[in-house]
Amino acid sequence: MGFLKPYIYNVTMDNQYTPSLPKHLNEYQAADVTGLSVKTLRRMRHEMRGPQYLKLGRRVVYSETDLGNWLNDHRVETTAA
Repeated sequence: MGFLKPYIYNVTMDNQYTPSLPKHLNEYQAADVTGLSVKTLRRMRHEMRGPQYLKLGRRVVYSETDLGNWLNDHRVETTAA
């Protein structure tokens, strides 16, 4: 399991580092971004697979960064014929 970064740093013009939290999407927004149905995302969570998510009480949210990484991890490289 890789190192999880809780936030990303933004560098200002005077080279100061300021933390910036990634944007979080609800399951409907995540379904829209990934092209999967909400039902599929729920099933994937139940089966402990799919993109990483956070539980905030009963609410489920996905980090845009985690969704992007998950999509990139499932990218298929093809060769031109």
